Amino acid sequence: MVCFSVAVLSKSGKVLVSRQFVDMSRIRIEGLYAAFPKLIGTGNKQHTFVETDKVRYVYQPVESLYFLMITNKQSNIIEDLETLRLLTKLAPEYCHGIDEESIVKHQFELIFALDEVISLGYKENVNMVHIRAFTEMESHEEKLANMIKASKINEAKEEMKRKVTQIDKQKAEQRKGGDGGMAMASMEGFGRMLSDSTSSLPMVSPMAGTDYRPPEDYAKSMASLPTKSLKAGGGMQLGKKNTKVDLMAAMASEGAIVPSPVPGARPIAAATGVAAAAAASGALQLNVEEKVVAVLGRDGGVQSLEVKGDLQLLVSNPAVGKLSVAVSFGENAGFQFKTHPNINKQLFADSSILGLKEPSRSFPPGSALGVLKWRLQTTDASIVPITVNCWPSVAGDGTCECTLEYELVRAGMELANVTMSIPFPPGCGQPQVTCEAGEATYSARNNALVWAIPVINSSNSSGTLEFTVTGVEASQLFPIMVEFTSTKTFCEMQIGEVLNLETREPILFASSTMLAVESYSIV
Repeated sequence: MVCFSVAVLSKSGKVLVSRQFVDMSRIRIEGLYAAFPKLIGTGNKQHTFVETDKVRYVYQPVESLYFLMITNKQSNIIEDLETLRLLTKLAPEYCHGIDEESIVKHQFELIFALDEVISLGYKENVNMVHIRAFTEMESHEEKLANMIKASKINEAKEEMKRKVTQIDKQKAEQRKGGDGGMAMASMEGFGRMLSDSTSSLPMVSPMAGTDYRPPEDYAKSMASLPTKSLKAGGGMQLGKKNTKVDLMAAMASEGAIVPSPVPGARPIAAATGVAAAAAASGALQLNVEEKVVAVLGRDGGVQSLEVKGDLQLLVSNPAVGKLSVAVSFGENAGFQFKTHPNINKQLFADSSILGLKEPSRSFPPGSALGVLKWRLQTTDASIVPITVNCWPSVAGDGTCECTLEYELVRAGMELANVTMSIPFPPGCGQPQVTCEAGEATYSARNNALVWAIPVINSSNSSGTLEFTVTGVEASQLFPIMVEFTSTKTFCEMQIGEVLNLETREPILFASSTMLAVESYSIV
C-alpha cells in the first residue's frame, strides 16, 4: 500500500481538509481532487472505489461528507478499506462532529491524528487507543516532576511565612527592650529617684538562657553607681555621655538582657564549619568519558575498532585549585596515553600522578579541562564488548527469514540501553517478529526494525531475534547499527587520592564514568 493523499470533501466536491504523504505538486493534487466528483458520478454505486489509469480513489460517504484516500493501483484494496474505516473514526473523535463547520474548525487536530495512522504513504500498525495516547502525549515523568515542583514551592512559601513570623517577634522584643531603656533615662534626667521610677517600668519577659531578676535589683545596683548632680537648666550638652547607653550596658553586664545580634553575623565556629562543608561539596568533579567506533563483519571478525577517551577535571571552588590527582592503571595493552601540555609529564610517567608543571599555579576554575587522553586501535575480536550475527535466508516466493543473535564478549561489562537497528528497503511488507529478550518494533517511517534491550550482562549474555518479511533481499538488511552505554570503560583506570598541595590534605571529589557509542556497525 502506498497512499498518496487523504482528504475530506463535501458532496459538491469542495476540499475541506487534505493531507499529502508523498511529494506531489499542487497542480497535480488539485487535478486529482477535481476529477473525483465526475468519476463517482459515472461509476458503479455498489463499490466505494474508482480507478483511473494511474491512481485508485477509495472513498466512503459519511452523512454529507466524503472521506477519500488516493492510492496507487498496486495497493491491496482490503487493506485500503480497513485504513479508510479507521480514518472515518477520527473525525468524531477529534472534530466532535461530522459536518463542514466541525471539520474546518478542528482541521489541525485531524491532520495530527492522520499523521499517526499513515507515515510516508504506509499505514502504521496502530489503533484508536494508540492514536489517542500519541496525540495526548501524556508523560508520567512530567506529572511527577510537576508534583515535585509544586511541593517545593509550597514548602518554600511555608518557610517564608515562618521566617516572617520569627522576624516580627524579634523586632517586637527589641522594641520592648528599647522603650524600657528610654523611660529610665528620661526619669533620671528629671532628677527623680531611681527607686521610685522603676515601679513604672514595663515588665519584660526574660529571654531564653538568662535568669530573671526583678526591677528592685536594678535599682540597688544603679544606686551604688557614682552619679553626678544635674545643673538646673543645663539641658542636653554636646559630647556628654549617653545615659541610655550606660544603662543598657549595665543591664547587659548583669545578664538581664542579651545584646541584639548584628545582622548577617555568625559565630566563628559555625562559619568555619559551613565554609568547610561548602568547599567539600561540589568543589571538584572528575569525569571519565570514552567513545567507541567499531566496524564488524557480517560473517564475524573485526574490521576496525577504535577507542577514544579522556579524563575531564572541573574545579568549582578556587580554594582547591592547587591539587594533584593520583591515578592507577591496569594492563591496558595497546593503549596510547597523552597528557595536557601544562601537566607534569615526568611526574605522570614515574608516579601516575596528574599535576601541573608549576605547583604554585592553580587549575582554572569554572571550566572543564581535559588533563589526560588515551586511544586504542585494534582488530582483536576479544576486545569488542558485543558481537551481532545475522543469518538471513530467502525462499523462492520472496519471503526472507532471518535470525539475529547477539553475544556479550566481555563478561565483566554491563551494557545499558542497547538498541540494534536493522534497515529495510522501502515498500517491503510488515515483518513478523519473535524475540526472546527485550522488545522489537518496526517503524515504517524509518524503514527499520529496532530491537531494544534495557540491560545486557552475564545473566542474559546472548539472545536471538527471528523475523519474517517479504520483498527483502539478504544484502538489504545491512548495515546493522548498534548503540549502547556502559559505566565500565575499555581502559582499566581508577582515580585514587586527590591531594590539596597547600594543606597536604585529601580533597573530597565527585566522579563519573561513561562509555558511549559513536559508531558501531555490522556491515
